Amino acid sequence: MIDSFVFLAPILLLPVVMLLAFIGCNAVFGIQPTTLLVRLFRTNCGGPAVADTDLGWADDSDPNAADTPNKGFPLQNTGNAVIDPATGSAAGTIYETCRFGNPGLSYTYMVGQGTYTVLLKFAQISDDPNFAGPFAFKMDGGAPQIIEENNFDVVSLAGNTRTKYDYQENVTVSEAGMLTITFSEAQNHGNFPFINAIEIDN
Repeated sequence: MIDSFVFLAPILLLPVVMLLAFIGCNAVFGIQPTTLLVRLFRTNCGGPAVADTDLGWADDSDPNAADTPNKGFPLQNTGNAVIDPATGSAAGTIYETCRFGNPGLSYTYMVGQGTYTVLLKFAQISDDPNFAGPFAFKMDGGAPQIIEENNFDVVSLAGNTRTKYDYQENVTVSEAGMLTITFSEAQNHGNFPFINAIEIDN
């Protein structure tokens, strides 16, 4: 005859297992904590609002914003659609516009203290020679380390014009909570810096 405890043991132990897991004994049971990516800001630089999963891309199409210091000028792609080199298909609406600086432009976000993942989306959508060649940008969160690129050539990195290239970096922001992303001419170059879209995640 089979002892009834054999059947009752799993039921009796279940509350204990749940309690240990709740108080933090995940490693004992092989439970891995899940880190959720929270999208805080999305800006469709130089373009209209665009719906997307999790968080839409904010409108940045107002041409009068060029009157704001360091805001730059909006530009719409009038050529072939921007391509995603990984798939060979269209990269999407947010790559079809940009803002460019003459000589520079910047975006500032109030994000709060912490470390954030910043994704900058680029595609050279103009055949104007002023857009050809490198420019510079930096991401400054007021912390000791500033992320800088001083010779950033989108076409060289993407492989062609109207081809997307995404740049991702983690940026630490100080207690002031302000993150400023500045685009400028590269040293010894007079090319227009530009940006197609900005995403900030936590």
